[in-house]
Amino acid sequence: MNFNEMQPNELLLSSHLNEYKNNIEAVWWQLVRLNSNIFILEKAEAFRFDLFGNYSRTFWELLKQSLFETSVMVVWRVAVDSHSDGLTLQKLKKQIFQNLKNDDFKSEFRRLLIEIDFEKIIKNFKPAIQEIRHNYVAHFNLVKHVQPTPKQIEERTVRFSEFKKIRDALNSLFDLLCFGHRMAVLPHDYL
Repeated sequence: MNFNEMQPNELLLSSHLNEYKNNIEAVWWQLVRLNSNIFILEKAEAFRFDLFGNYSRTFWELLKQSLFETSVMVVWRVAVDSHSDGLTLQKLKKQIFQNLKNDDFKSEFRRLLIEIDFEKIIKNFKPAIQEIRHNYVAHFNLVKHVQPTPKQIEERTVRFSEFKKIRDALNSLFDLLCFGHRMAVLPHDYL
């Protein structure tokens, strides 16, 4: 049995298909935004601004900061948030597992989840995402902004390469949850 070749309607109870489709699409929009942000950040980081000579890079720095903050919020929404009304990939995964048609599908689904090791990757980055979201993006923690300790600076640091690992983990789980109905997580003009 290859989940990558099977459609959701072959695997899921028919009573769950509409909810599944709505939830997959909701998370998909978030991941398109995250992937687009990281794509643009990669291009901005690689661009040769020195070709323009000596000029202010304020616009580009503000753009990068905005894209980073938005990306932190997307990761929060789809991977970290514990609000009961939220929809994370983990909640979506549980809904799917509960609505698989049979035990063979559940067994294979479990095996594939272990293979991608999503929970371990997110667990490693969750504290930093939570720190950044709670103290710098969603709220303005004055002490941490004005007089951060070296430990606080370390706690709020997520390197760009690490952020891409988070994105890759989110994409891997999402890809699994789509089964054979693949959905591109970048706009076509970015592919």
